[in-house]
Amino acid sequence: MSPQPTKRTRGKDDGDTTRPRRAGAPRGKGAESAEEEQSRNRKALATRILVWAGISILIGLVISPPTVLRLRQYEVGDIAVGNIKAPRDLAVEDHLSTSQRRAEAMERVLPIFDYDEDAARSVANQVAAWFGAVRQNNRRIWELEDQIEALKKERNSGSRVAELREKLAEAREAAKESPPTATQFLNKEIEDSTAKALASVRYGTEVEDRIVRAVEQILRPGVIGSSADFPVGDAAEITVRRIPSNSENVEHELGRFVDLETARAQAGDVVKEWLADSPYPKDTALRKALTQLVRKLLRPNLAKNIQATDARRELAASQVKPVYLNLKAGEIFVREGERINSEDVIILSALSKEEKHTQRWLSFALVSVLAGLLIGMLYFFARQHLHYFNAGINDLQFYAIVLALQLLSVRLATDPWQWSGFVAFGAMLMRVVLPADISLFHALIASIAAGLLVQAGPLYVLYSMVGSMLVIWMVSQYQHRLVVIRTGMVLGAINVIFYWTDLYVNHDLLIPSDWQQLVILFGLGVGGAFAVSQVSYFAERLFNYTSALRLMELNDTSHPLVKEVFFKTPGTYQHSLVIGTIAEAAAKAIGADALLVRVAAMYHDIGKTKMPQYFIENMVDSGKASPHKKLSPNMSAIIISSHVKDGIEMAHEAGLPQRVIDMIPQHHGTKLMKYFWEKAKAEQTEDMPPLNEDDFRYPGPKPQSKEGGIMLLADAIEAAVRTLPDFTEARIRGAVQKLVNDAFADGQLDECDLTLKDLNEIAKAFSKTLAAFHHGRIKYPEPAEKQRKKQENADSRPKDAEQPEGGQPAAEEARSENLKRLGN
Repeated sequence: MSPQPTKRTRGKDDGDTTRPRRAGAPRGKGAESAEEEQSRNRKALATRILVWAGISILIGLVISPPTVLRLRQYEVGDIAVGNIKAPRDLAVEDHLSTSQRRAEAMERVLPIFDYDEDAARSVANQVAAWFGAVRQNNRRIWELEDQIEALKKERNSGSRVAELREKLAEAREAAKESPPTATQFLNKEIEDSTAKALASVRYGTEVEDRIVRAVEQILRPGVIGSSADFPVGDAAEITVRRIPSNSENVEHELGRFVDLETARAQAGDVVKEWLADSPYPKDTALRKALTQLVRKLLRPNLAKNIQATDARRELAASQVKPVYLNLKAGEIFVREGERINSEDVIILSALSKEEKHTQRWLSFALVSVLAGLLIGMLYFFARQHLHYFNAGINDLQFYAIVLALQLLSVRLATDPWQWSGFVAFGAMLMRVVLPADISLFHALIASIAAGLLVQAGPLYVLYSMVGSMLVIWMVSQYQHRLVVIRTGMVLGAINVIFYWTDLYVNHDLLIPSDWQQLVILFGLGVGGAFAVSQVSYFAERLFNYTSALRLMELNDTSHPLVKEVFFKTPGTYQHSLVIGTIAEAAAKAIGADALLVRVAAMYHDIGKTKMPQYFIENMVDSGKASPHKKLSPNMSAIIISSHVKDGIEMAHEAGLPQRVIDMIPQHHGTKLMKYFWEKAKAEQTEDMPPLNEDDFRYPGPKPQSKEGGIMLLADAIEAAVRTLPDFTEARIRGAVQKLVNDAFADGQLDECDLTLKDLNEIAKAFSKTLAAFHHGRIKYPEPAEKQRKKQENADSRPKDAEQPEGGQPAAEEARSENLKRLGN
């Protein structure tokens, strides 16, 4: 049962849900006037602005407190007018010395050249493909030419030769239609003389082999595009990285590498060498043609990798530890009357820079304004573009309190890893009581603000954001109370791993104090999670939140309201259990809040305990006449719909969460009570006032969320399936499809964000779960006397009460809107 962010209905104060009223019904005397509503909206807006400003100022106060310190400005050679001592422990980086050491480290990195091991193989494949295509295209021509030459030596073969020559002409014409060219296979054009020379040897495999071997021989040492890329000097060296094997070696003898022009100049001698043991050692035209071809096939296979070289040099520079000038708190580093040197200027400059950026009113104002802009932009972006984002005043106030406590904890923390944990704990607390979208919004702001506060590097800010997202994801998979503690243990383990990794990267050895720090970091994870589980209890009640913890508490059959339903309305109790099961399956199928719908199903019909005898599932005496028999259709409709109002009142009295209470009116929406509507129309006479369809509809509102839509469909479908004559999979699927189609056509799903894809998945989940409920059983024959009595009771039993809770009406009007068949 994984809770997902749920779209909450916005009330007038962006947090409270108003009591529903019958659709189309006028407001009562106690209803708010337009002026009162505008006044409430203005107050809500003012409160939201105040909370936003308060959060911004809070961040400014913590990050950049507006206290002013003045430091005298000195330059090299000035005389100190008094002793100057360090206000606290200082480690000021000597940027000049650090830069010099890093430049030296970068110079020691050799340039990297990539050697393409596949260059010769690629050329060989291209040549093989070209030669093979030419041989295939000309095979018939060459066969006919050979046959003609053979026949010429025989007597009386003139007619046969003429016939073969005609075929030869046809074959040559056919070959000209799509001749394979060098451009197709080599992306290069060759001279006619080269093509003629290759044709004279019929593009033979021996010639192909000599071409490939010549190219391989020239490329093997390494050919560069231009010698300008190479370092010069007797002591010059390069790093050769072979691709794709990725092996490396340092080359000291750079003379063995040649540029492309030199390589092409070598082609003639290499080709002559390879043709020496071939069938064509003295074919000058062929040697010239092959030399031209090999020159065209040559390409550089050794190239300088500037990006890899720069990256390796940057890595070498980054591994050089900065040079620091270390001072202890209270240490006098310049005495009165002494001349200021360059090191003194570096220290004074660092102190002055710190003053300018962290301890001035201007800095405080700037940080506050920037924080306000950042929060405001993220907030309004989320409101406009994130469908589920609905942070009301209540959420913003809770957010401000959590952020204040986080930043205070960060301020008191003595180690960056500790403050990263505090940020994650705040995200965990936010996720326990609020949806994931608001929690992620908080995690982003808190990570940035905390990073600025302690002036930590990007690694720590990134770690705090990753840790926050991890705990948000893990808590979102909430299935039992131990998940929060388990999340804390995982966070503690990650703290240890990252801290250990940081030590390893910095080549630091573990000392006893490090082991103590590892234990502290793990303990912070577990202890913080335990604290979150306790604090969340008070946060839920103080801010009226509905967390997964709260829903798990309500998912208990020993709850007084559930007990009351069980004893007073046993049929409704069974109906609620079935709805909870099928609604939970549907919610999981579309990624909605499965735990919420399961809990809401247990309480959605608690209002029926007020008048249980008017609902068919609670009429245990099947022979007793329905109380609706004596009532007018209007009165029956009022009684049936009153269980919604009664349920809301009971839920408020019992202190149920608002998200659960919202499901009580939304699970019926504004659906028409068809049975009583049809009955009223049948009893209507000319002297009666006209009927109003709204009088036979539930008060609403329509479902406002995916969970509400699932509840509405589950309630109707469960009641309808119970009336089926038999429970075959086809009948169940047909009933599910029809009820989903009816709800869609009636507009009951217009105000929730269920898509057609969602409806299809919901229908499949309903059909599968209900089929499992109503699996087939052996039907045992009943005694004849019992069957006769049962038939008499069925004939005399009034049908009035069977339809109000989701049964199928006797007659139904054709729909103007329709859906495709769902759940197949």
